[in-house]
Amino acid sequence: MTSEELSRVMERYGNSVYRMSFYLLQNEQDAQDVLQETLIRYMQKAPHFQTCEHEKAWILKVANNLCKDMLRFRKRNQYVNLDALSEIMEAPGSLKEEELVVKVFSLKEKYKQVIYLHYYECLSVKEIAAILGISEEAVKKRLERGRLMLKQILDAERAWC
Repeated sequence: MTSEELSRVMERYGNSVYRMSFYLLQNEQDAQDVLQETLIRYMQKAPHFQTCEHEKAWILKVANNLCKDMLRFRKRNQYVNLDALSEIMEAPGSLKEEELVVKVFSLKEKYKQVIYLHYYECLSVKEIAAILGISEEAVKKRLERGRLMLKQILDAERAWC
């Protein structure tokens, strides 16, 4: 694998992998580690893809699996760090947008993953199912339940105002 090819992969998919990893792990250093490890695995496997969509799906699946591994490690070792959230959330957008992202962070892992991949990475239900290794129906149900949970959270918050 040439350095030009690795640079192309990093340029094309680096932001997506980092954002997804940060979104799932809520830790800047862990997200950087996942990005680095994903690129290492890409170099080691040197896979050949027929389309860019297949390449992106493979890379996001590898990154998602690495995130799952880190989350399992954290669960066993009881480590949670949400301090980096406010530092990273300097992306353009209104305060409402940031508040919505924080609400999404509060969802269970399985709902947070599908909502992120669908709304932030613009992946189809079929692509999400392939990345997460679940059925398309499960993805649809998780999207439905995740949206319902977000609606309930937002409605409860509005009731307080």
